[in-house]
Amino acid sequence: MVTIQAKTTTHTDRALQKFKLAMTAINFDRTLIADVQCIAGGAIQIVVNHDWYQQTNTARLKTAQTLQNLWAISYNPKEPAKARIRLINQNGVPLGGSNLDDGSFINLVQASAF
Repeated sequence: MVTIQAKTTTHTDRALQKFKLAMTAINFDRTLIADVQCIAGGAIQIVVNHDWYQQTNTARLKTAQTLQNLWAISYNPKEPAKARIRLINQNGVPLGGSNLDDGSFINLVQASAF
């Protein structure tokens, strides 16, 4: 007898799919975001494209805050501080992300450091 085991979808997996759908509203042509992956503890890692560097510091911060807000709505709308993001470039260099204590507080590396 052959048993087929269904793949169990976790809350985080479902939230990630919801996030990706919501993300299309601000990044429909994927000029900024190359990939999004779940990492530990309700956090996601967002890999940005080179176009990220073409934005001003203020625009990057606003984009990161919007992405964190979308993730919070998708992952845990009742406790948005638990929804954390990490931003890296395509070479794996950290560019910023959420504060460990409060996911809605975003820190970014300033453009002058690139």
